Amino acid sequence: MKGGIPMNFDDLNVLTVPDVAEILKISTKSAYKLFNKQGFPSFKIGNSLRVCEDSFLSWLKSQERVSKRAR
Repeated sequence: MKGGIPMNFDDLNVLTVPDVAEILKISTKSAYKLFNKQGFPSFKIGNSLRVCEDSFLSWLKSQERVSKRAR
């Protein structure tokens, strides 16, 4: 436990840019743009962009709600 916050990394899944591109069926170039978009929950490790799978899925659901409201 660090800083009083219990951390369990056993179930932590981290996605890469190509992972997200494959999931969303978009180009890698488009996925890079998404990772750099404000509000997308990505982070950098060195020069590599990553996103936690849970954060990505939450973000994706929130986009679905925004899209439905825009109709």
